Amino acid sequence: MAVCVFNVKVQKRDDRIRLQRHFQKRHRLTETDDLIYTSTLSRSIETAICLFGACPKISSPLFDEVPVVPFTKLPLLLPTPCWDRMGRFLWRFSKGGQPEPKKATLRRANLAIDLIESKKKDARVVSHAFYMRTLFNVLEGR
Repeated sequence: MAVCVFNVKVQKRDDRIRLQRHFQKRHRLTETDDLIYTSTLSRSIETAICLFGACPKISSPLFDEVPVVPFTKLPLLLPTPCWDRMGRFLWRFSKGGQPEPKKATLRRANLAIDLIESKKKDARVVSHAFYMRTLFNVLEGR
């Protein structure tokens, strides 16, 4: 199973075409017969289009990023990485009112892997970095 992780923000059609050519040339990614799974977020779908062209894609909420909410309601001015790290820390221990606890994320990752394996075909996954790490960890544990 091949897994692709790219964070690309595409705003204009010309940018999408330029990025698609860049990735196809540099990474030799072209249209493929493999199944391509993406999250339901538009940036994930756009990244898949940049990487693989107009191949059919399967978008599923099983591949969506793990939601994180602020750890406090106080109006603190902290750098974004601080907010993100604290949110991930609280997620890890299922604290701080995170919308999806770690156990639920692991269940979702197992369902996503079951979906991929049920098709009995090579697959490519375009998702979000933190969730991809969760998928890798679940795959290693199987």
